[in-house]
Amino acid sequence: YDVYTWEKMCGKTEKTVSATIETLPIYYREGAIVPIMRNCVKASEYTIKELEIVIIPSEVESDFVIYDDDGESYDYTSGRYNSVKISQHKKNQHLNIKIETQKNGLEITDHFKWRFKVLSDMEYVKINGQNICKEKIGNFDCFEVTYVMGETILIDME
Repeated sequence: YDVYTWEKMCGKTEKTVSATIETLPIYYREGAIVPIMRNCVKASEYTIKELEIVIIPSEVESDFVIYDDDGESYDYTSGRYNSVKISQHKKNQHLNIKIETQKNGLEITDHFKWRFKVLSDMEYVKINGQNICKEKIGNFDCFEVTYVMGETILIDME
């Protein structure tokens, strides 16, 4: 999918496009899970507490793991970090998204708030079985998920 027009490209396709420095050709594959964060100048400013997660659903299951450390030391080399695995799988008109967090020695008790943008046209969104409100922006269904490190979150869209 073209990031700017959301034109779908199929198979092994070649396309010549004009590009400027402001509009470099960028494409998402089906199954892509792309975390986007605000601009950071230093690693210590990096945080996964607020992210935007773009998901391009696919019938082929895919996942993405985000690693979080203290941003200051090399403690991650001895296993002191946390991770969050996001997976997606679409079957017919049903999309499952799963968020699994793993604490590995890094003490974080804060809540996390992520905004999901899912390329879809689904009727509803449920988080752990509870209906939530979604917002339609262009081709995307958008919604927020708040969780605590260590929780597993199940998102169902149909």
